[in-house]
Amino acid sequence: MGKKLTLVEIILISLLFCCNLSVNAQLKNTMTHDTLLQASDFTAKVYGFAPFSLHNKSGKTLKYSSSNPAVATVADSTVTIKGAGKCNIYAKVASDTTIRDTAILTVHKKNLDISTPSLWCHIGEKKPTIVIIYSGFIDGENENNALTVKPVALCPANMSVAGSYNITLSGGTSSNYSLIFDNTSKIKVVGAALEDGIDNVSLYPNPASDIVTISGISVPVLVEISNIVGNIVRSVRTDNGAFNVDGLPAGVYFVKITAGTDIIVKKIIVE
Repeated sequence: MGKKLTLVEIILISLLFCCNLSVNAQLKNTMTHDTLLQASDFTAKVYGFAPFSLHNKSGKTLKYSSSNPAVATVADSTVTIKGAGKCNIYAKVASDTTIRDTAILTVHKKNLDISTPSLWCHIGEKKPTIVIIYSGFIDGENENNALTVKPVALCPANMSVAGSYNITLSGGTSSNYSLIFDNTSKIKVVGAALEDGIDNVSLYPNPASDIVTISGISVPVLVEISNIVGNIVRSVRTDNGAFNVDGLPAGVYFVKITAGTDIIVKKIIVE
């Protein structure tokens, strides 16, 4: 039979066993918390930021992975941003199965500028259609595939009363874009465009080869240019009474000027 251990010997063996466990735990903790990821690689990014490489100064062959591929993916050492949000980037030694280092990657939403052009119309006309303009989409995205909810443009213009009415953009949501609204545009409702009768309206220069100005016009008008057989060859709305005949073949044309219910026709020669 073997020798029986005394109480003192049992206590000493227990203490040695506990010490070994503590040392092993410390060694394991050291091994799984190496500094493999460089903090400067993880400064906050913005959606649309170009792919970037992770710096490896450990001298070891590393493998990387992402906790959320919807935010970022990692191929070899290259991180590609996929969307706004946060994810963990993990690093481990290629020959190991234990993750040794973790860093948080934050991707902010990209600003998307949203605006509308200013518009004008005459009293009594139908309110013009407001077109929303987007600036800042990336990678072929547009309002149909990048916005969860589209913004709306509203204008309480009274089409019976002349005045300038604000266009207001609001609403809209997106996972990857912050919507920035420009609410400076207006719809201008104007009255009659002819000052003191038709006799005061004229075109100059006449003959002309490029820019023609309509005198006697105080507000925007619709200009339609027809050839001598009555075909409309050019149509334009002008805010300042000027229009261009450049590019038209030389000859005689008729210029129809429309302002609300007022219509006049003038003859012009294009050189």
